[in-house]
Amino acid sequence: MSPDFEEGLRKARAEALAPRSDHARPVAVAWSRGDVSGAESLCRPGGGLAVVRLLPKRGRPIRSSVTEGRTSEHGAPKRPRPPRPVFVLDFGKSSVEGWAVIRVCSACLSPVLRLSYANYPDPDALREDGDFNEESRARYMGRDMQLPVLPANVNRHELYRIPGTGVFVAPMLMPQFRYMRVQLDTPGEIEIESIEVAMRGVCDTSPLDGYFVSSDPEANRLWQIGVWTAQLATIRTTWACNAVEGRIQPRQLTRGTDVHLSVARDALPDEGSLTATLECGVNPAMLAHAGLALFAADPANALLVSVSEGGVLRWVRRNRGEDTTLSETLFTAPLANGAPHRLGVSWQPHGAAVRLDISLDGMRIGGLDYFHRPHGRRLGFWSRRGWWPSWSKIAVRDASGAVVFSDDFADPVLPKWEFERPDPFVSDGAKRDRLIWSGDLYWAARNLYYAFVDCSVMRKTIALLARNQTPEGYVQACPYAEQPAPESGDWGPFESDEFAAWFLPVLYDYWLHTGDDGAVREFYPTAKRLLGYLGRFTRKDGLFEPRMETSKHAVSPALQKGDMRHRSYMDILLWMCWRGAADMARAIGKKGDAKAWDAQAAKLRDAANRAYWDDERGFFRDAIESDHLTWRGEAEASDIGEMAKIGEVSPDEVAMEPNALAIESRFATSEQARRICPKLTDQSPVRKFILLSAIAKARSGFGEDAWRILVGNRWGVFADPAWDGPWATAEGMDPPRHGPCDQSHPDVAPAGYISSCILGIMPLAPGFSRFAFAPNPPEGMSFAEGRVPTKAGPIDARWERATDGGFLFDLVVPPGTTANVVPPVGRIVDVDGASGDGLALPPGYHRLRSSGSIFCVSTFR
Repeated sequence: MSPDFEEGLRKARAEALAPRSDHARPVAVAWSRGDVSGAESLCRPGGGLAVVRLLPKRGRPIRSSVTEGRTSEHGAPKRPRPPRPVFVLDFGKSSVEGWAVIRVCSACLSPVLRLSYANYPDPDALREDGDFNEESRARYMGRDMQLPVLPANVNRHELYRIPGTGVFVAPMLMPQFRYMRVQLDTPGEIEIESIEVAMRGVCDTSPLDGYFVSSDPEANRLWQIGVWTAQLATIRTTWACNAVEGRIQPRQLTRGTDVHLSVARDALPDEGSLTATLECGVNPAMLAHAGLALFAADPANALLVSVSEGGVLRWVRRNRGEDTTLSETLFTAPLANGAPHRLGVSWQPHGAAVRLDISLDGMRIGGLDYFHRPHGRRLGFWSRRGWWPSWSKIAVRDASGAVVFSDDFADPVLPKWEFERPDPFVSDGAKRDRLIWSGDLYWAARNLYYAFVDCSVMRKTIALLARNQTPEGYVQACPYAEQPAPESGDWGPFESDEFAAWFLPVLYDYWLHTGDDGAVREFYPTAKRLLGYLGRFTRKDGLFEPRMETSKHAVSPALQKGDMRHRSYMDILLWMCWRGAADMARAIGKKGDAKAWDAQAAKLRDAANRAYWDDERGFFRDAIESDHLTWRGEAEASDIGEMAKIGEVSPDEVAMEPNALAIESRFATSEQARRICPKLTDQSPVRKFILLSAIAKARSGFGEDAWRILVGNRWGVFADPAWDGPWATAEGMDPPRHGPCDQSHPDVAPAGYISSCILGIMPLAPGFSRFAFAPNPPEGMSFAEGRVPTKAGPIDARWERATDGGFLFDLVVPPGTTANVVPPVGRIVDVDGASGDGLALPPGYHRLRSSGSIFCVSTFR
């Protein structure tokens, strides 16, 4: 009787870490102090009331902390504060990301509520300003590179003045966190009905199409953790405007425009008025503003008006992208006090000018006689970095009072507005590095390929990289989703030929796992231009010739330029480019290119073996010049700290990065792999290479050694039920409990390794049209089963150890595909009740048995 794989999938879906609701509620209270009661009720499905009190001391003024620690227009100094009542909400092991939504039943004295965020609950990790903020954010790619990128909040804390009852929505998306600290900053009392995190469309919460389960609970948890880490890092909310709880929150993306306009080009009549409800969020780092664009033709031509928390009304004429300030006046009405305000603008012809008046809550705060001819009749929002406005219920009326344009922002698609709407993409991390990193996709994407049949987000990610190719053919390593195509010589914020080259293996790996021939055709011109660029820096013997302008790479000191050695890692990577491009060229009928690139790959392989293979010691040397980095960088030590030689290895020690890549990519021969694997240790500080080393070992028959590499390098810690951090794999796998280290890095997530190496399903031809079932299990694992989704249908597989030392296999081969079954030891002796070798199995269900004698140790050679 065959296993019930449908039941296995149902159980896996029930245990998946992705939330099942658009609004995530806390699951527990980690700790509290001060006058706090009922906080646990916020964790119950039915809700309840949490009451937080801070009573003023007699004879002392009530102080507001809204402006403490922020940049004010008058440079007010910071003031010390006494301890405040606080409680910490735990949103569960899976962790969340999104917008905080606070429902308040009552408030006294208009107190200030402070929310801060972190991944660990202890007070040293979860401070008043979270685990990092504007001042302590990561700056490893330069001081002007903001991480996390908009629309995520670079601060890990927010302030809310609570004037009374109502719903309060976070003005900025908070990237991945597990714990939320809720603190009352100023005297008063608040009754909170609920605190939730709105997650709709923030990351990928798709139900699983594949699964893995085994006799080892730790491996099962690590598979789910790996998939969820990749889902968390699948950034869907990349738009410049988002609608949450009926509020639109316009943002200027890092490389985007600051004006977002109505689709309707005649939204504003010759004479009329508009009204809008405005809430101006409190930005802990700077003063908040809110702005409108009036009489706009496009984002470069409009009349702009803004009101600021500091009480400044500013009118600006934007003409062909150039801004001219027309007027600045002061007003005294409150703005960032937590309450909704009614902003009104009216206009009418007045001789040669248009006379405009603006009011706040019915009180006129200023006006302007606009003598320039209006550019157009579109309406929009003006929002720059650091402005935290939310708008609701906007309406435009003509001179008779009839409504000619309106929106209540109930539709999250916001169909009445034009703004940057970049496609979703797979990022380098959900907490901090919310950017594409081309090289890391090679590791990260495999967690998606083995869990979901629809991996179109990876095609969109590849398309974003392809769009950011320079005229020379270079592909930027980490482009912003909204940025325009780069100009000639623009190497991006991480100038790296290595990361540019990774575009090709990532595309090839996507094609291999999905069989998406359309993607090969779409990106073929990009691939060919990239090979032309890389070919210009290739020596006659085929080895790559590095240059200073683009010399950054994954293990260079402090990620700076300067390593000018001829490295085996780069040449193995370049061989992967030529080889993969040749296969893709053949698939779409480009026979001439395929032949030329095959020849280039063969030449490079021969040259690299002569240059780097040390036959006496049995591994690839790190570089031609030496096994040590040669620093030639231009950055000063004061800027990047002590320049540790991250890539340094001793002459007798195998360099993990090139040797693991050589085996995994099949650059190394079976004999070379057999000699390298026993020496391949886990000394690399870049943990994705430790994962790559485990994959290399497993595919070469060293399954137990591969598993020990992972569980001995903290992967097992994250799957421990007692772990108090998020169930997601971290960037360095030894993350500090406080600071900007990313806690959700999919390039070190192990789901792809577990499905391909432990369960043992690997594509041998695009789309798994031909695949291998070749497990390499750890010694203590008695069985494993799972499903791998493919476009041809699911591959269902199970193996278990037999009492005679062999293995029993169950395999469902989808229509139109064939399979090769390669046991960990021995050989296949029985196929469906008859003798057979387990090769070229046709579609259908198969039951196989292997002998217990040692027969082979290599998987796919």
